[in-house]
Amino acid sequence: MVDEMNLGWEKETILDDALLYMRVHKNQLDRSGEPIPGAFRNRPQSTDGMSTDWEKYATPEECRDRGRTPSDNAVIQLKVADVRDIPCQIVEHTPINNPTEMPPL
Repeated sequence: MVDEMNLGWEKETILDDALLYMRVHKNQLDRSGEPIPGAFRNRPQSTDGMSTDWEKYATPEECRDRGRTPSDNAVIQLKVADVRDIPCQIVEHTPINNPTEMPPL
């Protein structure tokens, strides 16, 4: 049975050497352009996850362009293995339906 939220998108295994892209608003960058710790929060609720784009389905430019004002955002690249090394952090492909793009993470 197809999960109602996924509307046909299947879960896939993400290998440790894969890359994730995450949009970071300019207000979440320090003076040197590095993300501040507050950039890494689960949204919209603390029990939800951090949305990222998997390199399999998006480029950094596509990730950035999905922001309300793309020019206000940077895109960081994260290696899946490094994210999985963070205590209590998991990486899984749980796509949601968005008819204008490939399935996001």
